[in-house]
Amino acid sequence: MARGPLPSLLLAAATVTLLATFYTSTTQSPHLLSPQGCRMSWMSPSYILQPNFNSSWTRFARRYSLWLYREEGWESPEQLSGIPVLFIPGNAGSSRQVRSIASSASHQYYQDPYKPHPEFLSSGLKPLDFFAVDFNEDFSALHGPTLLSERAYTSSAIKYILSLYPPHTQIILLGHSMGGIVALSLLPSPDISAIITMSTPHSLPPARLDKRIEDIYADSRSALYDASTPVLAICGGATDLMIPSETCAMAQDGLGVGWRKTVFTTCMEGAWTGVGHREMVWCHQVRWRVARAAMELGSAPTDAEKSAVLDRWFRDTVNHEYLAHSGLLPTNNPSVTHISANHRLVLRHVPRQSEMYLLPLVPGGARRNFILYVSHGAVDTLSPYHAPQLHVSVHRCRSSTENCRPLQPRSLKLVPNPSFGAGFPVAGEGVDESEGVVRFEAVLDSQANEASNVEEWVGVAVKGEGDRGCWVVAGIEYERVIRSDVGMFAPVWGVVSIPVDPGALTATLSMPNILSSSLVVYRVEAPKIIGACADALLPPLILHWTSSAESHFHPTDGLRPILIHTHSSGPFIAYPPAARRALNLSIYSSGECGVSRVSITLDWWSTLGAWGLRYWTTVCAWAVGVIGIVIAHAWHTWEKGDAFPDVAESLARYVTQTMAPLAGVLLLASCVPLDAGYLLGNAGEVALAPLAPLVLFVASGCVVLSWGILRCVMWGMLNAASVFGRPTAEPRAWRRSLLSLGVIMLLVSTIVPSQVAFLVCFLIHLFTCATHPPPAPALSPEADAQAQKAHVLLLLFWLLPLVAPVLAVWVRTLATAGLTTPFDGDHDVFAVASFLFFVDFASSFVAPLFDRASSR
Repeated sequence: MARGPLPSLLLAAATVTLLATFYTSTTQSPHLLSPQGCRMSWMSPSYILQPNFNSSWTRFARRYSLWLYREEGWESPEQLSGIPVLFIPGNAGSSRQVRSIASSASHQYYQDPYKPHPEFLSSGLKPLDFFAVDFNEDFSALHGPTLLSERAYTSSAIKYILSLYPPHTQIILLGHSMGGIVALSLLPSPDISAIITMSTPHSLPPARLDKRIEDIYADSRSALYDASTPVLAICGGATDLMIPSETCAMAQDGLGVGWRKTVFTTCMEGAWTGVGHREMVWCHQVRWRVARAAMELGSAPTDAEKSAVLDRWFRDTVNHEYLAHSGLLPTNNPSVTHISANHRLVLRHVPRQSEMYLLPLVPGGARRNFILYVSHGAVDTLSPYHAPQLHVSVHRCRSSTENCRPLQPRSLKLVPNPSFGAGFPVAGEGVDESEGVVRFEAVLDSQANEASNVEEWVGVAVKGEGDRGCWVVAGIEYERVIRSDVGMFAPVWGVVSIPVDPGALTATLSMPNILSSSLVVYRVEAPKIIGACADALLPPLILHWTSSAESHFHPTDGLRPILIHTHSSGPFIAYPPAARRALNLSIYSSGECGVSRVSITLDWWSTLGAWGLRYWTTVCAWAVGVIGIVIAHAWHTWEKGDAFPDVAESLARYVTQTMAPLAGVLLLASCVPLDAGYLLGNAGEVALAPLAPLVLFVASGCVVLSWGILRCVMWGMLNAASVFGRPTAEPRAWRRSLLSLGVIMLLVSTIVPSQVAFLVCFLIHLFTCATHPPPAPALSPEADAQAQKAHVLLLLFWLLPLVAPVLAVWVRTLATAGLTTPFDGDHDVFAVASFLFFVDFASSFVAPLFDRASSR
């Protein structure tokens, strides 16, 4: 029974609306989720080609090149006297991207042109010699053999570079995007000192269209487990639209014998901003730290010391072991000031002489914490980068100030202090290295002095060297952890409202049942601010944290919506169940103004953007499955003795009869805790199961849309062919067919990749379906043949995304490296032979492609 086109048309219209919504949300929401505040970097670049790195070193010398960077007018263009560093660009990247980091290293090391800074001379640090490989902007993310070619070239480049230095010299590798995968694939190697990756997708390839790339990833994970070389991964967060940032994080379990660390730029001290994929290499807040860490890596002889260097310059949370060596009282007999019980220490103007402030520790009561904020100063060794004007140490004193010992912190870290109403981070500028407030928190146990009836204080020793922007706020307060056991769907269907003490220095909100995933985004609102925040030393600052690797700071000035997101878990990556739950917030302030209530709800717009970024390849894969079901139904109808339905009728039947039950099956299957590599990759997370019907709906609509596009193209081809006379289908001699197929297979096995042959098959079949045979009666073998060919055409169209990336790589290679450049891989004749035979048969005969099983 014929079915009308209305259901298919409605599905196509709805799909167009959804695709437009997903695209708009995907491109707009990152600027709200994690706005970028990067200062532009400037340099005077010069690039010196290394002509001696030729075909005697590598067979890819004609395809790729090696360059040495020199800052014009600051360092010798030829002399190599420092530590070698090799920059490896990523997909479609350039060797020129090394200039920002290399320029920063030069300007940090040299005080004036050719004159090293005394600080580095006295510490024995050497300058850096930055080399960069140039891959002609190859699309390495799309093609496994290209990635292997880049690996082989880089391996040879390392050997050549080290031949220019004394024996036993090691090289530092900097990898951007897929360049980080190339760097990791070289492990283990005694020649590599350390690896820093930037915006590298460690867990999953950005385009999962080539199984050979999956194999390279598996080998890299194995090498990463066995190698002792320190590896640091820097991730840009939601601002990175090229890769989902959960794939940037290295796995936390089973990391092997070496030091491994992931840090997001949103929690990196002195950065506190999201960073885009391409911006990662020039963002000043990132590049200067990479350059400085690389300089110190060159003088670190052991892996442990190298790890300490990376940990110091890319610190997220400083633990108490950093205070194990210090905390002594000032030796110049500071004056003592007693603070009344239940009062805070607030110093808007710090004294220039040494001063000790004592806050009494009253016995009894619930657990209390000591909170300290210091602006433009140092607490122990922690401070903003530039020399601090204020030095503060914290002690616990008994009976007198002569009986004091260092107070060990539970948390010691640097937090931002954005101006209230100015926006954070400031677009195009961000924060400066000298900015930041040191936050010190320690747990106070008063049971001991309660039993002994001994008077105790917390002593804050302060010594100022300047008064510009320096202030200190400290207080003892009960620990405020507000736990809300609301259900997982509470912020989805409504608003979760939690009261907060507006006068607290620190308040922590914990919601252990809330879903924590890169697929959901929550909106947080602080509708009522108590007090005047314009003059507050530290206006309320909301911290969302999921781990030591990732956290986000949000001001409460209302200029920008507070959108809470995380990369602690995501699709197609295995995570422990605990990683998918809990939403934790902390509110920091100086107590002069505060938040009285926090409201949390799901932000649907940004959530749609998160889905669109992560499931576009899934839609393509499921579309092929939908076409398989459509073809199976059509063949089943024909086997029963009916006419073979045309594509429009098959799609209408699928939309009206099959799609809804299939959606129900997929919904139930998504609730089953399958491996993370199956279905939507959510390992049976019930809250995310409704995504399965949505993805199926979009995939089905895309299939309907694609058939409409093909019909329009065939109509145009038919009209164009009628001008020159419509070709007729005549059986060709089998010898002629075999000769044509033989020539094509020879070309595939030697010169052109098999994907080119597949594209030719598709184009020939498209021409066949569009131009012949002429319209036939509805019930005839010719009509059945025409319908069968049309169904196969739709399938070939949706297989094109599997071959299009390799075609792009091949064309790019020919255009940049020459027509005689060898193209590794993809010369498997058998991968395309069946399509060649099928298309040749379909273009030569008008009869049905297959016989009914009942007629055999």
